[in-house]
Amino acid sequence: MDDFGNEKLKDKSVTKSFYIKKKSMNLLCYMLGDYLDCLQKIKNKKLSKIIVNMNIIHFINEITLKAHTDSVRCFVKLKCKQIASGSYDCTIIIWDLHLGKTIRTLIGHKSYIYSLIKLSDTTIASGSDDRTIKLWDYINGLLIRTLIGHEGTVKCLIKMNHYLIASASSDHTIKIWNLSKGVCTKTLYEHTGYIWCLLRYDSKHLISRSANNYIKLWDVNKGKFIKTLFKLYDEVCCVTKLDNNKIVSCTYDSLIMIWDFSNGEKINTFYGHTACIKCVIKMNNTKIVSCSIDTMIKVWNYTNGTCLKTLLGHTGYVICLLKLNERQFCSGSDDATIKIWNLVTE
Repeated sequence: MDDFGNEKLKDKSVTKSFYIKKKSMNLLCYMLGDYLDCLQKIKNKKLSKIIVNMNIIHFINEITLKAHTDSVRCFVKLKCKQIASGSYDCTIIIWDLHLGKTIRTLIGHKSYIYSLIKLSDTTIASGSDDRTIKLWDYINGLLIRTLIGHEGTVKCLIKMNHYLIASASSDHTIKIWNLSKGVCTKTLYEHTGYIWCLLRYDSKHLISRSANNYIKLWDVNKGKFIKTLFKLYDEVCCVTKLDNNKIVSCTYDSLIMIWDFSNGEKINTFYGHTACIKCVIKMNNTKIVSCSIDTMIKVWNYTNGTCLKTLLGHTGYVICLLKLNERQFCSGSDDATIKIWNLVTE
């Protein structure tokens, strides 16, 4: 494979040669067993790209990005082929995924960065262990404003509409912020523990999950608690909405659970990880992806609980995931790297 990959072939000859010999490539990839290091053994980049486009290999670690000096904790998708990542190194890095390079680094927070959201085509917001929220012009690398009010770590941010965002904190509160004025307009106090997760229900309502695992519904405009929807009976790290009727949660004891959103009843439990699951994302109408401190990423069919693939590559805890499109997602890890994964629907 190495000698073959080292041949200096022109793009056109490579394309013609391997599309004509697709059956041979299918056999080759079958023999390699879809291993994640398959493309790393093929040094010719054009050949590697062709194999991906032929949809032969279904799960490939395409790119590894390295610029942070500490754990990568959060992502947000920007425009085109750009993302932003937040880290324990107190920086936010803007990436060009097409080139696999950094565009710029945003410096201003004094402690760990836990959350990022996109506000517009030019602005993002970040939440930090320094108890602040910062608004950034990520195109020009400028800090626009710092929002101060929380008395604990800002664990989660969510955009409600074009002028309001909500933040959740270890101080047990949720705050609603008016972006144009840069002020907190409402503080929601009903929770009695750290608030780890916020979900936007619609433009007027949000859902929160606290350390005691209560799932609560709020009216943002009125700043009022509406009701407790239900309680999850396992220590939950992350909650993600699958559709209007179902949510998925991942737990400290390595379980993934599907819940009926209307009545709080558990529908299914998935087993496979061996340690705390940090994040789960929805890819499409049948697939979700989870990551864990066991260093593994798993792709699941959430309609039946089948684990479709286990992805290995990170050397540290895998902390966060971000869906890029129907075919790709990225992962961030304690090993300070970001990996871009290709997921081809079979």
